[in-house]
Amino acid sequence: MSKIIFTSGVNPEYDDIPEVRCEFPRRYLKMVEDAVGDWVIYYEPRKNGGRMSYYASARVVKLETHPLNRDHFYMYVTDYIEFVNPVSFRDEAHFYERALRRDDGKPNQGALGWSVRRLPEEEFSLILQKGFGEMPAIEPLEASVNEAIAEYGRPVVPQLVNRPLRGKVFSRIIHSAYDQTCAFTGLHLSNGEGLFEAEVAHIRAVKDHGPDSPRNGLALTQTIHWLFDEGVLSLENDGRILQAGRLV
Repeated sequence: MSKIIFTSGVNPEYDDIPEVRCEFPRRYLKMVEDAVGDWVIYYEPRKNGGRMSYYASARVVKLETHPLNRDHFYMYVTDYIEFVNPVSFRDEAHFYERALRRDDGKPNQGALGWSVRRLPEEEFSLILQKGFGEMPAIEPLEASVNEAIAEYGRPVVPQLVNRPLRGKVFSRIIHSAYDQTCAFTGLHLSNGEGLFEAEVAHIRAVKDHGPDSPRNGLALTQTIHWLFDEGVLSLENDGRILQAGRLV
């Protein structure tokens, strides 16, 4: 097994839903096959206004051949989690993937052009450390980047499936996306000391394998959250609010 970088950005040309699956051509098959059972970090390229940043991680669980194109494949994932802070592929002279740096210190455009790249363990750990930032639950990532990376590289992996950590990261992302405001009522309630009434809800529940993705989250007041979980309120695909017609 080995970890990989997978490029999927704004309006991808392939059939990508990063929290579920991503499409790729045959030339990357061996690298993605080797990643099954291991972890992938997603990279957003410059194309279509992308950030040239790493933005999420997930665990690769299986591959399938594209039903309409035998030279293309799907990579299916689980345990998708977005970073609190997207990580630029370089911080001044430092490149998070050493393979992207030329001897003269400039970006290696040829390497950047590869949509799938192998990722050494220590680089994987450093990207996660930067992406999650000051998240207190991620104890293995609190070590200084100047310390021996091998001492904390491997323990990072169990944290990626840790529910308290995932809940904390998901909550921070959704609250930021909705500015602590209920998506259904527009209420923005605070005690004046930085505590907000809005809660974070999964659209597709965790117990039903709903991903910790912004596309699967809402900020809702406590009452609306309860009604949503009980099925009294729901959402149509176009964003319209649905209300149960019976037993209410």
